[in-house]
Amino acid sequence: MFLDHRPDMVLMDTTPKTIIEVAGYQDAEYRQKLAEKREKYLERGYQYVEWDGNSSIEKLTLPPKQ
Repeated sequence: MFLDHRPDMVLMDTTPKTIIEVAGYQDAEYRQKLAEKREKYLERGYQYVEWDGNSSIEKLTLPPKQ
């Protein structure tokens, strides 16, 4: 696994595996870091989902399980 960017969550039961980042801040530096993480994960073939931790988890759209 490509974990050096320290993902918040990894769904192991999706194909490909899904990285979930809990996006809680809105400043430019943080948004840039998330963009870099997203790019690296997608380059390596992972699915990528950002979840605004201020919103209900029930509103989060996840990929189907294997």
